[in-house]
Amino acid sequence: MVLGDGTNIEGSQFSYGLNSVLPDGVPVIGGLAGDYKRWEETFTLFDNKLSSGHAIAVGFYGDALDVGFGIGGGWLAFGPERTVTYSEGTRVYEIDYQPAFALYKKYLGDLANELPGIGYNFPIQVALPDCEQKVIRSLIGINDDDSSITYAGAVPEGAKVHLMMSNLQSLIDGAQAAAESCGPNSQPDVAILVSCVGRRTLLEQLIDEEVDAVSQVLGENTLIAGFYSYGEFSPSGECLNCLHHNQTMTITTLKEG
Repeated sequence: MVLGDGTNIEGSQFSYGLNSVLPDGVPVIGGLAGDYKRWEETFTLFDNKLSSGHAIAVGFYGDALDVGFGIGGGWLAFGPERTVTYSEGTRVYEIDYQPAFALYKKYLGDLANELPGIGYNFPIQVALPDCEQKVIRSLIGINDDDSSITYAGAVPEGAKVHLMMSNLQSLIDGAQAAAESCGPNSQPDVAILVSCVGRRTLLEQLIDEEVDAVSQVLGENTLIAGFYSYGEFSPSGECLNCLHHNQTMTITTLKEG
């Protein structure tokens, strides 16, 4: 389980670094600290000391430990699948050889003028070419000089992407799906939930329903803990390597038999 500073650590590069040194098959969960969309300063706490720019890792092991994983978004694709034709890290310059922001103008019309303020409403889904998995990326900035877009995670050049949208019920359904995908763990002892600040922003007063949906699946005797993050770490599907997600509910269940 990895906990990192959300304002000084780029989650995608961080996850690549973890994967480069950890043995295959070691799953990584956790997230980056958030300060509720202020993007000012976040901290980690270790040995009674607060620090910025650091990450903390905690290892869980044991023959009797049963671990389950689940992720869910509730995001709905619209428009055709497209290809990122020019990008550098978290910044996308061209999609299908057109300025990235032009795609949003085409599909959002006048709403595009409210970006990046409403960026949490319209993330993209990225098909990662290196592990055949799909992740969500939050839109956090627009450069007016070149119509490029900055996301809260890396978007590789050549990746296939989809514009996404949601409604409040689909986000809650996504949290429920995450719990249902944790595996056959009946009544786990503990569930660690890491959900995105962006989901909290969108759900507002309905945010408790996201957690309630998880609790109803896992059972009332399961202890639930977690936080809202600037990036979530969790395996996905058959890929046990560390993946960096945005605007996603990630759940890890622990049970000791």
